[in-house]
Amino acid sequence: MKITNRLLLVKFLLVFVLLVDTQSVLADTLRPGEKLLPNSIVSSANREYHLALQSDGNLVLYHSGAPVWWSGTVGAAVKLAVMQPDGNFVIYDVNNNPVWNTGTAGKPGSFLNVQDDGNIVIYTPTPSWNILGGATSGGAPNPEVTPLPSIQEVCASSPIPNGFIVIGGKYSPATCGQPTAIYENVLYIQRYSTMPVGDYLDVCSSSPTPSGWVITGYRTSYSECGYPNATSDNKKTIKRLS
Repeated sequence: MKITNRLLLVKFLLVFVLLVDTQSVLADTLRPGEKLLPNSIVSSANREYHLALQSDGNLVLYHSGAPVWWSGTVGAAVKLAVMQPDGNFVIYDVNNNPVWNTGTAGKPGSFLNVQDDGNIVIYTPTPSWNILGGATSGGAPNPEVTPLPSIQEVCASSPIPNGFIVIGGKYSPATCGQPTAIYENVLYIQRYSTMPVGDYLDVCSSSPTPSGWVITGYRTSYSECGYPNATSDNKKTIKRLS
């Protein structure tokens, strides 16, 4: 394991310990009316998976210190996430505006469960939504699942999920390390693992070239991938061969 990955894992474990000390770690289920506050965690019964509502606005599922799913709401000034009595699981901002939901309203009595297999499922009491897509663990069809977007924004200090690569970055004056954040404290990452053979992708040169991809060229961008200290050939084009 690289030193960088070790540091990220240590960082996550330290953050997790702090959360345990300062906020309650909830059981694996959110019943109707129960809430998840910023910096609070819902853990699976086997304690292998942890669903955290982060202070940066993102709802993230962690496994062994690495994010495996998230809501894509980084930067939102979140107030709470609530399992509503109407069956919908909703993240609200400080102005009580919904910023993300599971789309399961109209199913009163539903509850959210973080399962030991890493899936998050809303039961109604039969499954009606889950993060993996396709059929739920109960075998029912799942047309309401919200797929993870192929391009996401994450804090530069966060580990990059498997199957994603850094394609750029930006400075955010309101999130990710403020008030002492530096340039490019937010990264743009894109899912490469599901792209078809023959596709091209423009990424930061500092990102490792994935297996099955080759570098086809370089270029210089002074507005991303190292800004304001970007060097020449700081971006590269890669092509999927297999």
